[in-house]
Amino acid sequence: MTIRAGAPAAGLAIGDLPLIVECLPRGTLDQAKPLADERIRVGDDLVLAGTADAFAQVAPLFRVGTLDTVAMAEVLADTRTVVDTDRPVELDPQPGVRCSHLGQITRVMPSARGCEDCLRTGDRWVHLRICMTCGHVGCCDSSPNRHATGHHHTSRHPIIKSLEPGEDWGWCYPDAVTL
Repeated sequence: MTIRAGAPAAGLAIGDLPLIVECLPRGTLDQAKPLADERIRVGDDLVLAGTADAFAQVAPLFRVGTLDTVAMAEVLADTRTVVDTDRPVELDPQPGVRCSHLGQITRVMPSARGCEDCLRTGDRWVHLRICMTCGHVGCCDSSPNRHATGHHHTSRHPIIKSLEPGEDWGWCYPDAVTL
């Protein structure tokens, strides 16, 4: 996305966007994962990632023109999923699923209201997953940091569940099967 003169995005901090800025090339510098407080400038070419809904939400930021205070607040609102840490999460696998790790599924309490690692570093996520062994909340593989998969590689906990509204599926990493 190229930032044109007069676009409301110019002057905002990278961290203000409800999208992930994967790269910010500037001249001979190519900033992979720019800092959240880095300011967007006219002429910047942002490499962005996020859901289709997030892109639709922020589209007015990239059009030349002004936004009133209310419209700007709506555009910049954080719409990422927030997890209820007071409610346990369960996974009921689909009947007939062939997975050798079903016995490791437990009822878990979410470890954080969002991706616990992204919250610690100030990063953004796309979708959330929960470890069905320990309750670690991590970001999906469409997120830049892929913390849910990273947790699996570190802990060897085999099964995650989607925490996205309307989704009720799980995934077993070792067996590569949807539950």
